[in-house]
Amino acid sequence: MTTESSIKLPLYARQEALGARFIQFSQWEVPVYFSSILEEHQCVRTNVGVFDVSHMGELRIKGAQAKEFLNNLLPNKIWKLEPGKAVYSPMLNEEGGIIDDLIVSELEEDNYLVIVNAANIEKDVTWMESHLPEGVELSNISSDRGILAVQGPRSPEFIEQFLGSEFTSLKRFNFKTIQFEGSEVVLSRTGYTGEDGFEFFFDKEISVSLYDAILKTGESFDLKPIGFGARDTLRLESCLLLHGHDMNDTISPLEAGLKWTIDFEKENFIGKQALLEQKENGLERKLVGFEMLDRGLAREEYRVQKDGKDIGWVTSGTHSPTLKKSVGLALIQSEFSGLDTEIDIVVREQPCKAKVIKIPFYKTV
Repeated sequence: MTTESSIKLPLYARQEALGARFIQFSQWEVPVYFSSILEEHQCVRTNVGVFDVSHMGELRIKGAQAKEFLNNLLPNKIWKLEPGKAVYSPMLNEEGGIIDDLIVSELEEDNYLVIVNAANIEKDVTWMESHLPEGVELSNISSDRGILAVQGPRSPEFIEQFLGSEFTSLKRFNFKTIQFEGSEVVLSRTGYTGEDGFEFFFDKEISVSLYDAILKTGESFDLKPIGFGARDTLRLESCLLLHGHDMNDTISPLEAGLKWTIDFEKENFIGKQALLEQKENGLERKLVGFEMLDRGLAREEYRVQKDGKDIGWVTSGTHSPTLKKSVGLALIQSEFSGLDTEIDIVVREQPCKAKVIKIPFYKTV
């Protein structure tokens, strides 16, 4: 279902010609699948596929105090960045809730690329600007940019053929700048599938030519275009959290299992005091993984119960194509978060048995 106000991305016509079926995601029209979600999911798990994620936000932050600003804004170790390296971090409010999760790349000294979630672009910019010190410049370049993600176990082979063997030595969360048709492209070894992969960040004018070049080179790999349906099942199997679902501005990174993104040794960052209090007092709720024991598919916002009492809710759920079972994530009271604890998921007003299991459900990288 699309509306008159929905935004078509630069590759819309090209993807339509490839047989894409579209849905509206926030304000953008995006391909949900080309062939089928299952086929595309299996393609990325076993081979290689390309995603168009040009709806994502891109911000540039520049200035002599840019690193200090980002280090105070974000809880992760921004101070350790150097040109060619990137880091994942949540961005917190004063109460420790997650405003958004993002990736910061240091393009060069005092010059940073920040990738944010599409639905949060305006909110993020407003928040950052409210904390922006004098001499630091923030630019929202989202509407001028595109992002393509090549993901799957054969993605290094593809990149070697597409660009050369020197690019396959890139480590995770490292990037290089390349040229394509006279335009500067950032190639980063990152992704959102749980598989090895690379992401291209570029000016939108080369969207079609870069996409077609990837598809052309990919013919010998049986590379396929992949839609948002498989993107969601892939990320959920790997327990890569989705903002607005598994985390939001009322859920802290400690509750969401993102303690590894917090540098408590830093002198200060927004939300630090709230997280310290949570650590001291103990967590009242935690994000856990579960599998269904009874027949039924857990969906977002389904109630979670123990002995007939509500103890939380499902944040994401799906039938795992890889594991061949129904799994999900839920935010529940901490006392019921232990592995193998049996819980009930209320499906169509009927409690269905499930149990807490180890996450991620699937892991390769």
